[in-house]
Amino acid sequence: MLFQCPNYLGPFYIPYAYREHDHAWGGLYPVKKKHVRTDIFYERFTVRWQGIIDATLYPLIFFPGMVFFLIKGWDMTYHSYTLGEKMGAFPFGLTFYAYYLKMAIPVGTALLLVQGVSEFLKSLYAVWRGKWL
Repeated sequence: MLFQCPNYLGPFYIPYAYREHDHAWGGLYPVKKKHVRTDIFYERFTVRWQGIIDATLYPLIFFPGMVFFLIKGWDMTYHSYTLGEKMGAFPFGLTFYAYYLKMAIPVGTALLLVQGVSEFLKSLYAVWRGKWL
């Protein structure tokens, strides 16, 4: 379909498809403190106050959300595994089980939790020492 009507679909679909990999590697931005944040007030605070804000918000917002995604993602994956859920038709009679893909949700969430613990400890260090680690 893409190459049958290149004048209509190609110019719109191809640039969009090539940009998708940029979002896949977005996990590096929070590590470097380059992620989107409301810096109107945050950047004017001292390092100690930035650490207090981060150390307060990680347990209140980040960790409960990630634990929720971990539990729900694991439930969804386990349910798919127990049903033996298969995905669409593949050539040559191959079958692909859906839980292989669904396992990415709890695994990715667990990795985000590990990164969140690291960021939480860095914010505690900023509170105690007055500088970022």
